[in-house]
Amino acid sequence: MVGRQYGGYVRGGSEIPVFRGSRMQRGYGLGSILSGMFRTAIPFLKSGAKALGKEALRTSVNIGQDVLRGQNFKKAARRRGLETVKNIARKKPSRQKGTKRKRNGKSTISSRGGTAKRSKRTPDIFDR
Repeated sequence: MVGRQYGGYVRGGSEIPVFRGSRMQRGYGLGSILSGMFRTAIPFLKSGAKALGKEALRTSVNIGQDVLRGQNFKKAARRRGLETVKNIARKKPSRQKGTKRKRNGKSTISSRGGTAKRSKRTPDIFDR
């Protein structure tokens, strides 16, 4: 770097003072925060879109059945649409599904010959 540095501004010779941030400055500003939020929200949005898609398919099948029975399409669509909105509003958002890691009481150490039981640790001065 040519010239002297004054609090982030570089000045030297005939150069115009230009701000240069810290060399150690890292991070990507607001974009990194928003990308983290979107990364967290995407699974929820996917599951919500999936549930809405299922409801839309169910509604369209019901409307088709009503039309085949001889009802007016517009009336059937209005009635089934309101019914679907009520169903969606009534349903609670499901919790995230997953499997919990299960641990058995006996921990073992695998060795060449097979498994050996882990011996209990003797108490020391820090176990009080």
